[in-house]
Amino acid sequence: MKLAIDATGVGAPVVEYFRDHLPEIPIYAITITAGTNVTGTARGPHVPKRDLISTTSVILEQRRLRVAANMHDTSALVDELLAYRRTLNDRGHDTYQAPSGSHDDLVLALSLALWTAEHKPLPARPYKSRYAQLRNYRIPTTSEIIAAHHRRHRNL
Repeated sequence: MKLAIDATGVGAPVVEYFRDHLPEIPIYAITITAGTNVTGTARGPHVPKRDLISTTSVILEQRRLRVAANMHDTSALVDELLAYRRTLNDRGHDTYQAPSGSHDDLVLALSLALWTAEHKPLPARPYKSRYAQLRNYRIPTTSEIIAAHHRRHRNL
C-alpha cells in the first residue's frame, strides 16, 4: 500500500500531516508541473501534468480500470473525465484542464494514483500491518491539517 498526495502549492502541510500520522505507509508527495520531464526525488517527484493525464488516458483506453457504479462521487468523476480537455495554444504548447467553471479535482486525484501505481511499484513484501493502519483511518479536515501544521511549527 502507498499513498500519493498532491504537494503542489500549499500541499506541504498535507504531506507533513500524513507522514506524521501514517509513518509505515510510503507517501509520494507529487508536485504537478508544466514541464516535460519527471524531476525531483524518489518520494517527492515533480511530474508534468501531461504525464499524469497520459497515464490515466492509456489505462482507461486499455480498460485496465473499472469504476464502481455505486461508489461515492462516481457520477462526478465520470462527468469530470468527459469534460477534461487537452488544448494546444498558437505556439503548439499543450494544456490540460477542465472547461472554465468546471472541476478537475477527481481527475487529478485519479491521475496521481494511477501514475504512482505505474511508476512506483510496491516492493515484494506483505503489507498487512499497513492495510490495518489505513482501514480505520479517518481522513482529517483541512482545518485539522492546518491546525496540526501550526502546532508543529510553533513547537520547533
